[in-house]
Amino acid sequence: MQKTILLSFLVPGVLLAQENASFQERVDARNEAIYGSLGFDVTSQYFFRGLRQENQGVIVQPWINLGINVHEGDGQLRNLNVVMGQWNSLHDGPTGGAGGIWFESRFYLGVEAQVGDRLHFGVRYNTYASPNGVGIGRPIQELQFSGRFDDAGVFSEDFSLQPTLTIAAELVGQRDFGSDKGIYAELAVAPAWTIGKLGESDMTLTLPGTLGLSLGDYYENAGGGGDDFFGYLQAGGVVSAPLDFMPARLGPWSGHVGLHMLLLGDSTDRRNGGDALEFIFEFGMSTEF
Repeated sequence: MQKTILLSFLVPGVLLAQENASFQERVDARNEAIYGSLGFDVTSQYFFRGLRQENQGVIVQPWINLGINVHEGDGQLRNLNVVMGQWNSLHDGPTGGAGGIWFESRFYLGVEAQVGDRLHFGVRYNTYASPNGVGIGRPIQELQFSGRFDDAGVFSEDFSLQPTLTIAAELVGQRDFGSDKGIYAELAVAPAWTIGKLGESDMTLTLPGTLGLSLGDYYENAGGGGDDFFGYLQAGGVVSAPLDFMPARLGPWSGHVGLHMLLLGDSTDRRNGGDALEFIFEFGMSTEF
């Protein structure tokens, strides 16, 4: 059974992806057809695919993912899952707005499949809206395709890159407020190692890296003048560990803390007031069921 992975959105996407292996083992052991995860992140800045959304005040991002396993077998198609989820960004800074703190609401519905031992594919319909009327404007819709190669054990028993490719095509609206609908491409890796103990549990260090590109009109220059191919490059470090002190009746909670460096391209740089380099600090908690 394949776990829901949210592959978009900078920090939260990386953190959800890195939980995949351990959650997968527990779900397989329980042999459950319905599964999910939920949690929240607190971040110092919110950039969506390199586009600045907010860099002031408190930013809290709660989320929930659900999955239904509709097929599991020993053939070439190992798993087929229907997945859905909700992600939100709550701001008390300038983008909190007179309409309240609920700056962004993101919903997705899709299908994910595991083919053979190592290949994972997904198709999702994403919608983005701004409940407080600030930032996004009218709701945005896109179709997203993703593929991941599980390279665990290929290089060594203790190291894997988990390379992921995501392509998203805008159907309605433009996230860059440009004149044309765009196509976005993302290459990501998330190597991880065990670095010590927190009580009786392992602490994990993940070094996520993400490259965001425009395959056409996704990073249009403000005021016209073409489209930039390079959107952003993100690299960072995240330390995560189970929170064994939480009461067992509340579920298997884990926590994480991380620091990320964001290097912006020309278009995203100008939209960020001319600052090409940013640092983002974040922490959060999550659980699985």
